[in-house]
Amino acid sequence: MHLVKNILTYSGRTPLQVSRENGKSDGYIFVEQYDWGGNPVVRYKLDDWGRVVSDGKRLYQVCYMYDDPLFLYILPG
Repeated sequence: MHLVKNILTYSGRTPLQVSRENGKSDGYIFVEQYDWGGNPVVRYKLDDWGRVVSDGKRLYQVCYMYDDPLFLYILPG
């Protein structure tokens, strides 16, 4: 599988805000995809916090807070 390297994950908040929110719930993270020219293409808000990789058709996310930590998101289009 060839993984797409043009995605960026970030919290969209300060570390203090993330810490407060994670104490109340599982948190969330944003994933942005860019074309090879550096132009933003799409932005996703995922319901869980974790490491994300993509093959261009799917997002794979690993969340350390769960016993079953792997999540799969099918990208539209």
